Amino acid sequence: MTKPKDCNQNTDSLKLIRDGVSQEQRLLPALDPLYAPVIEHGPAHGMMFAQALSAFLKYFDSDNAENGSWTPFFSNDPSLRLAVTSVQNIEDYKTQIKSYFDFLNNLDNELKDIELITNLSSIFSCLGTLAKQLDLLKEGLPTEIALKSTLKNLIQSQLAPALNRLIAYHKAGITLSVIADVAPSESIKILGVLPGKLNQVLGTGFSKDWITNSSSDWDGYLASVISDSSVYGNSAGSVFEQTNHIATHNLFTAVSDQFLKVFARVINEARVALEDTFTNWDRHDPHYALFLSFLRLMEYTRAEANTLTGRHLDFYYREVLQLKEKPANPPQAHLLVELAKQAVSVQIKKNEQFRAGKDDKGIEAFFASDRDLIANQAKVTSLQTMYRHGIEPVGSDANANKQTGRLYASPVVNSGDGMGEALITPDLSWHPFYNKIYGNGKLTSIQMPVADIGFAVASHYLWLAEGKRDITIDITVSGFKGKIGEERGSDITCLFTGEKGWIEKSPATFKATAGNNIRLMVTLAGDDGAIIAYDAKKHGFGFEVITPVLLIRLNNEVTKTYAFAHFENTTIKQIQLQVAVDQVKNLVLSNDFGPVDASKPFLPFGTQPEAGSSLIIGSQEIFSKKNLTSCNLSLNWKNIPDDIRSVAYLANEEKHTGTAWDYYKKWVPWINVSFLKEGNWSDTTYQTLFDGDSEVIIDIKPPDGEFNKEDLPDFQLDTRFSVKTNTGFARLELPYGLGHKAFRVALTEYIL
Repeated sequence: MTKPKDCNQNTDSLKLIRDGVSQEQRLLPALDPLYAPVIEHGPAHGMMFAQALSAFLKYFDSDNAENGSWTPFFSNDPSLRLAVTSVQNIEDYKTQIKSYFDFLNNLDNELKDIELITNLSSIFSCLGTLAKQLDLLKEGLPTEIALKSTLKNLIQSQLAPALNRLIAYHKAGITLSVIADVAPSESIKILGVLPGKLNQVLGTGFSKDWITNSSSDWDGYLASVISDSSVYGNSAGSVFEQTNHIATHNLFTAVSDQFLKVFARVINEARVALEDTFTNWDRHDPHYALFLSFLRLMEYTRAEANTLTGRHLDFYYREVLQLKEKPANPPQAHLLVELAKQAVSVQIKKNEQFRAGKDDKGIEAFFASDRDLIANQAKVTSLQTMYRHGIEPVGSDANANKQTGRLYASPVVNSGDGMGEALITPDLSWHPFYNKIYGNGKLTSIQMPVADIGFAVASHYLWLAEGKRDITIDITVSGFKGKIGEERGSDITCLFTGEKGWIEKSPATFKATAGNNIRLMVTLAGDDGAIIAYDAKKHGFGFEVITPVLLIRLNNEVTKTYAFAHFENTTIKQIQLQVAVDQVKNLVLSNDFGPVDASKPFLPFGTQPEAGSSLIIGSQEIFSKKNLTSCNLSLNWKNIPDDIRSVAYLANEEKHTGTAWDYYKKWVPWINVSFLKEGNWSDTTYQTLFDGDSEVIIDIKPPDGEFNKEDLPDFQLDTRFSVKTNTGFARLELPYGLGHKAFRVALTEYIL
């Protein structure tokens, strides 16, 4: 990738690009009165012109023979040295050096050996000439001028090591025959001189500041520098391979860059030093001081002459085109108001003034509000966004084409990952709608969390504490475009409100059974936790319900195809919920003698059941359900005898016929079942209590299947039956007893 030429050029793919749109960018440079000044050159150019002209002003002796010129009068002042440096155009130097490197890096020049050698030699010549001219500038400046010490430090710390490597590379290049002892045929002047051959430049000698070892003089130092061919690559390679290798080697390009940086700094500091010699340097020769005074006074004339273009443009607009000026408009500013902690709100009235500091003339400036405003403590506390991806592949792995239509949601959009990480963009910018990362023109990743979407069903029917629980939901919809009968259970996850958080289950069935109906079936096993009432602190989401909640969430995994497209146009019209529970054992039991522990075998009607003895069964979970379809109580009798006989009744002659079971069936099988509703027991139904088998099933479904809404229990498992209880219990009552009292009487008579 190439670096932008303009540092203001946008390199952030998420940042808006406005190149050529703003008013300043639309303004043609030629319309600026300063674009083409009448007199562009200042005092520095005047001094250089005088130096060049002085060489043509000759002295002649009495024999009319040439005998010197005016050059000494205009060549020795320190201001002239600084002027030559200050007018240097660093961009011209960069362009020249870059042209040499570009030639060496161009594969089309592979067979142009002479041109390759010439261009590489030209780089060495330019760098050597620059080093020599900087050394002459340092040596020629008086010690009182700060640039002299600055140059000395720059040479010793930065340029001397760079020149040492340059000499080593040059010696190796001469040996490899990829460098010739030539100077550039066409080149710019560097600090007033054209680049020369590097060997000749080095032969003129340098000051001791350039010596990096213990050598006492320059010639000894130059001879001590060891040849270094490492930057040329394979010595047996072609001319192009070797010249291209050094032109792209970071050690060699670092030398060029180091000289460029120092050159640019010296130019800037020379301009400051030149101005300082005009005002603070008092050792100019008298004639040169007068000359500088003349140049300084000429600045007034130059400034006045340079107004000609502006006045001409103004004349053209006003007189020729007859354009009228627009009236002056007051400036506008955006006012940000932040209240103090103790302030609740503040009213800012229209035309109320605010201090804005002083203008360029030192006059206090004020801005006035253009409307009434009531500022309060409201603040933007979070910035969030949701994004739906298109069909563009993400990355290059096997999941690249599985991201179509995927939803992403960032709780903190102004962050690096959408979750709060620090921004990594250079200017700390962020895209308001998504955070895509591109590499080499392709989308590599989306730095956002995937969206967690779905819907919730809240119902008291879902209060299911134990047993095997089958939950069936029929959803009447419109706009569903998926396939009828296609199983999509893997696309969703069901979550129930549990005691320790959400209970996560995969559905057994989730498919469209018709064009307008979708069926969802979920099963919870006996070892799954209890589904309890929703708790905002425990379960989150902020639902305003007190009943249990089923959360149906659409799976959003980047390794699987996203199913949102199948349901995006679906509208729910009705939801019908059915639950079926088997093996509910946590019941509240009481008989005429108090609470009963159901965890072990027990006597349901006491030790001596008689007519009116009862067993009361309570379950908040069961009897809170309205419109029960069925509710069966399973009783398992313990130690059923093989033959039931009553010795006492067999002694009675009337009852000798038949077996004891025939007699027992006359009295035992019946049980009265009633239900507590609004504090009263309902009408009874007669059912079989015992039919000779060890297990008997009793229907305990309330007759109307619905309790008063005000009497619905509060889902507390340990609620006991008391006189204050209004609902939630069934009563099993013996109409005749189980024969225990009659047995005692008959036994007594038998013994007597």
